[in-house]
Parts: sequence; structure tokens; C-alpha cells
Amino acid sequence: EATSATPILIQALQDKSPSVRRRAILALRNIGKPKTTIPLFIKALEDTDESVRYSAASSLNGIASTNIPAFKKIVSSSLNISVLIKALQDKQELVRYIAAFTLNYIGRSKTTSATPNLIKALQDESPLVRQSAAFALSNTKKTDSSVRALIKALKDSNYQVRNSAAYALNRMGVAERMLRQLDE
Repeated sequence: EATSATPILIQALQDKSPSVRRRAILALRNIGKPKTTIPLFIKALEDTDESVRYSAASSLNGIASTNIPAFKKIVSSSLNISVLIKALQDKQELVRYIAAFTLNYIGRSKTTSATPNLIKALQDESPLVRQSAAFALSNTKKTDSSVRALIKALKDSNYQVRNSAAYALNRMGVAERMLRQLDE
């Protein structure tokens, strides 16, 4: 029964009413078909209406928090990275957080274009966004600017941001090299 409603709900994502689009997102999330819904929710991060973007981000967060392996597999296989890069600058904290969080799962070869935006996100007012951006940088190609930004993030006022920055530097192989230099 729910599966037969899926095409109608997908069509409702194009409705002129933001309320209809938002409710369609919530209904699609409840159907529980991540392979179908994740790409739709990512596209909805571009919606002109704030409440629709929030619902899409919230739905992505809900899927990711309950099934990281499926989320990672779906996100890494089909995605328009430019949507996520743009979402890093959304007015809403949850949308920015989900954008950085999702970029973390795309894969190193595909996220190079997002690196400057993730570095900028390390300066976000929200510790949640900064933490997620630092973590996402651990899955990007190491650059001098990303290493410098992560080293600076080690002094962040929020311990979770500092922890994610240390994790990212370690994954990039920088932390070990830094410690060796201190020992010399």
C-alpha cells in the first residue's frame, strides 16, 4: 500500500505549495525506502522554502542515524555535490550540518571540489556544523589549506570540534608526522 503511494508522493515534491512538498518529504521518509528517498531529499535541500529544506535535512539525518551503511552506500553512488556545497551556506543550522555530514560519506575522489567550502564551514557559528565539517575533511584530499584549517580548529572552544579536527589530521597522516617532529 505504501509502495503504491510512492510515485504520487514523489510527484507531490513538485507541488507549488511548500506545505504539500514538506508533507510529501515526511511521508516518503516514513515509507522507508532510502535508495529512492535519499537522492530526492538531497535535491530538496535546494528548495526555495525554508521548511521544505529543513524537512529534507531532518529526514536525511533520520535515515543516516538509523542506517549508516545504507546511507553511505546510497550517497556515494549518486549525488550532485554542488547541491551539498550550496547547502553548507544555508540559513538553517540543520541543513548546513547535514550537508557537511553527507559530504563525509561521498568519498575522497568526489569531494575535492567541496574542500574550500568545508574549510569555510570550520568557521560556522554552529559547533555542530564545525564538527561535521572537520570530520568531512578527513575524507577529502589533503591540502595545505585543509591541514592549516584543521590545526587551527584544534583550538576551537568546543571540544567536539577539536576532537573531530584531531581525528581528521590523524586520518590524513598529519598527526603522526607532527608528533615525530615534536620528538626530534
